Formats: sequence, structure tokens, C-alpha cells
Amino acid sequence: MDISPFEQVLLDNTGPLHERVREFLSEFGGLHVQSQREGNDFQTDPRLATKNFHIDEEGLSDYSAHVGAPVCCVGVASRALMMLLMDPAGRMFAVMDDLIYLAGNSPHVALESLCSGRPLHELGSAEAGPE
Repeated sequence: MDISPFEQVLLDNTGPLHERVREFLSEFGGLHVQSQREGNDFQTDPRLATKNFHIDEEGLSDYSAHVGAPVCCVGVASRALMMLLMDPAGRMFAVMDDLIYLAGNSPHVALESLCSGRPLHELGSAEAGPE
């Protein structure tokens, strides 16, 4: 899959992408899953996040500091109320306001969690710093 539209919006808004994000978007970019459960949906399109959230490289730094690795935006979830982030190890996070949730320790586990509607593991507030 050609991910250049995703890459360009991320480079313009958040700075460099790590290889794991490129791999993820090549495989799953543009995926839209909508469940029968209310608010249980997600889209792996970083362009939607830049429309729904004010993000920039500095704006993601609190999230990066909290999870201990640089994160990059990969999409949105829960009727675009949450932004999906990924770190270089492939861990995926969902953030809303300053709350951070671990969606999964790998892209496949995260997508399965998002599809199934399983509760995500809350990691706390980005404003409070790392746990």
C-alpha cells in the first residue's frame, strides 16, 4: 500500500516516523472497523487524527515521556474521540485528553482488542508523568 499520504501528513505535523509505524500503515493503513457496540470503532488513518486533534511533535512529547518511547499517531478510535499512537516497539496506545491507555503490546494484539471491545489498560495521565 502506498503510505505517502499518511507519511506526508505525519511529517508535516509530528516530525519523523519510525519504521514500525511505516510497516503498520503499509499493512493496515486506511482500515475502518465499526462494531455493533456503541463507540467501538477505529480507523487507522493518521490524517483523521490531525483533523480531530491538535498534534505536533511537541504535543506528543508528554505521551512519549509517559510511555518511555517516542510515539507517532496512527489513527483514531471511539468515534474519533481517542487518538491512536504507536511506539518503535509496536506498542499501541489510545489517548483521550491527557489519559493514556495501552491498547496492546503489538499491533495485532491492539487491533484485536479494539475490534473486540475489551477494556484497555489505563496507564494514567500524561500530565502526571510516567508511572
